[in-house]
Amino acid sequence: MQPDSLFFLLLQLFLCLLSIQVFSPVFDKLKAPKVFAEIFAGIILGPTIFKNIFPYFYDIIFVNNKDSLIAFGGMQELGLLLLMFCSGLEVEMLAKGKEKKLSLVAGFLGVLIPFSLALNSTRFFNLESQLGENGTIDSLKYFFAISCSITSIPVISRIFIDLNLIKTKFATICLSVALIEDFILYALMAMFITIGSASTTPSYLHLLGVEKNSIWEIISHTILALVLIVSCFKIFPVIILYLRKSSILKRIFLNYLTLSILILLSVSILSIYFGIPSFLGPFLAGIIIGKTPLQNSDHLEHIKRFSFSTFIPIFFVGIGLKLDLVQAFDFKFFTIFLIFSSIIKISGVILSCLIIKIKRSDAINFGIALNARGGPGIVLASVGLASRFINESYFVTLVLAALITSWFAGFWLNIKRKEIEAL
Repeated sequence: MQPDSLFFLLLQLFLCLLSIQVFSPVFDKLKAPKVFAEIFAGIILGPTIFKNIFPYFYDIIFVNNKDSLIAFGGMQELGLLLLMFCSGLEVEMLAKGKEKKLSLVAGFLGVLIPFSLALNSTRFFNLESQLGENGTIDSLKYFFAISCSITSIPVISRIFIDLNLIKTKFATICLSVALIEDFILYALMAMFITIGSASTTPSYLHLLGVEKNSIWEIISHTILALVLIVSCFKIFPVIILYLRKSSILKRIFLNYLTLSILILLSVSILSIYFGIPSFLGPFLAGIIIGKTPLQNSDHLEHIKRFSFSTFIPIFFVGIGLKLDLVQAFDFKFFTIFLIFSSIIKISGVILSCLIIKIKRSDAINFGIALNARGGPGIVLASVGLASRFINESYFVTLVLAALITSWFAGFWLNIKRKEIEAL
């Protein structure tokens, strides 16, 4: 990297971390998780405010130097990877016993109900005004249904961690349900991600003779994803415990910090190779380590502390940096979308909980928590905009909906802390 690129990268990081420190006390007084201070810092530094007040300096710092922007984007992805890894470490074992039944039913119905309602309600929305250059009305209908149904493992995990609720049974069930929901929805999203993509990432597809952008590619991704998830729960932890006894590998296992990073990278690489969304791989890697004696290592605490003080905040600041609330914002469509999507998502989760005979107050808490769209909602928006299925107005709507639903989920869970701990 050239010295000028390095200068701008360091300046971007300095401004982001400094802004978080400035706004964190404000959000602490509002009883909001720290993640919202990080997102708000990005909005302040982004095109919404900083660009309109100091356009010259904004272009110099955040636009003109392409190398620094690429490096900053890489650090954002690393922040997301570490966030998911730390979340997986905290969830030593997802739902079990009766909780498994709740997670499975709530996961499928929590997607099926809002997806079906949204798909059959598209005629009441002016989707033509949100259409991108490469989009069609039919494709946009399915895209709209997915955007109404999606939930966020990263943000829900961060909220639970910030509120010190990550070890509760409520958090365990929520993350289990979110994992199932996101798996289903990302299988659907694969149809949009693969259309027109020219990825150079190595893949297993050529070994199987599977044609890219075909239905067989989606089926292959789904089957291999299931195999990888089951392996992370049942097979990989056993292999690690077996290899730990090997005298040849004893030196590697003595350095738990390096070993943890190697497991994190290997599972992440494997998941991407198999076509699984990139952030689920680190989450599974955290679960693998959480199911072995490695979780007791003090070295893992160093990973958590460093991640939550640097890379993870950068990821959330980057979310705010993408928003332009001045040039591209359709208030009417945004309001209707936010209310409609929240009602059907929360209702779908509540109904699924009531079917399992969870009491109504707990069902409402689950519904509001799982309505947080967070990172996956923003990923969906980015995919739609990059593929030109949607225009910038719909992009801003999806991102704002992700932020507001995530904020409300954190606000609500903080109020209902005693109910959550007593579940």
